[in-house]
Amino acid sequence: MSAVAAWRSRSADDATAATIRSEARRLASSVLELTRQLKDNRAALAKHVDELAPGLLEVYGLGPVTAAAVLVVYSHKGRLRSEAAFAALAGAAPLQASSVYTARPCIP
Repeated sequence: MSAVAAWRSRSADDATAATIRSEARRLASSVLELTRQLKDNRAALAKHVDELAPGLLEVYGLGPVTAAAVLVVYSHKGRLRSEAAFAALAGAAPLQASSVYTARPCIP
């Protein structure tokens, strides 16, 4: 992206090529800027999560975005009574895949 963002206009380009080059440069610059903003936002989110729940970000596989979502969902002690309640809240609870002859759970 950095290489495309650094492209310069060429006097030999026709109108179509000049437009394509200009748009590619503009889009690459936008991607770089948004990537920087995303990195800054994740760092700020990680700071907030660490203030509210120290040690939560040290859980393997738990990043700042997921940790913030867990904090928002976990509003008070007792909200999640069991692992099954957490699975239901997360949308990972097994569904019944029953037929006439069998009743078994099915994880989507």
